[in-house]
Amino acid sequence: MARVSGSITRLLFHRATFCLLLGSLLSFYACALAAAAGRAGRDHPYRTWSILHRSAGSSASIYYPQLENLSVDSELAFWADERLRAFVGGVERLNGAYSSRFSLYIDYEISQASADYLSVIFRIKAHTGEYGPDSGMTTFTYDLRNGRALGLRDLVGKEDGLLNFLSDYAREELLARLGRENEDLIRRGTAPTESNFACFALSTSGLDIFFPPYQVDFSSQGEQRLRLSLEKLAPFRPRLEIWNRRHARFAVSP
Repeated sequence: MARVSGSITRLLFHRATFCLLLGSLLSFYACALAAAAGRAGRDHPYRTWSILHRSAGSSASIYYPQLENLSVDSELAFWADERLRAFVGGVERLNGAYSSRFSLYIDYEISQASADYLSVIFRIKAHTGEYGPDSGMTTFTYDLRNGRALGLRDLVGKEDGLLNFLSDYAREELLARLGRENEDLIRRGTAPTESNFACFALSTSGLDIFFPPYQVDFSSQGEQRLRLSLEKLAPFRPRLEIWNRRHARFAVSP
C-alpha cells in the first residue's frame, strides 16, 4: 500500500471531478451519423452514431450503436445524450477554475452470445482539468427479440449463491494476476454486491466480468476482465438458449 499512498489524494480528486463532469443536465447537442452499416458480432446489423461537442473550454466525442430495435436504440441514445449533458453541465459549473481544456471520449464494443442476445460495452475517458485523464466503463445487455435489458440474474435459472460464487472466483483470479499487495482493494472490489459486478457482457462461450480502472487495482493497468465459460456457470443453470446451446450438457461438481 505504501507505493500508492502518495497518489490516493490525486485519485480521489480525479474521481470527484469526473463525477462532477458526469452528474448534471444540459440540452442536447450535435448528433451525426458517423459510420455506415456494420456488423454486431456475427449476425445483427447496427450503425454507429456520434454526438460531438466543441466549445472554448471543452470537447466531447461520444460513439454509440443503433441496433434496429426501437426500445434498445432509444435507451442507448438517451444514455449517450445524458453523458454529454452531464459533462457540459459539469464544465459550466467549474466556470473557468482550470486553465486546461476538458475533454470526454466514449466509444463502445459489442459482444454477442447469439443472434438475439448481445452486450454493449462503453469505455469512458475524460480529461478533468489539470490533473490528467480519468476513465470508467458501463455495460448494457439485451434480449433483442423484445428489447428487454438483462441483468446478471436474468442469465441463469438458479440465482442463489451466484454473487458469492462470482466474488470467490474473481478474488482468487485477481489475487493471482495482480498480487497480494492489492489484496485489500481486491477484497473490497470483489465483495458479493450487485454494484461490484455491474459491468458484464455476454460472449460466445459464456460471460465476461469487468472491473473498471481502480476498482481492484490502484495502478495504471486499467480495467480487469475475467472470462467465465458456460461450464463454470453450470451450477447456476445458465439459460442456454441465450448462447443458442439448448442441448449442451455439463458435468457439475457435487
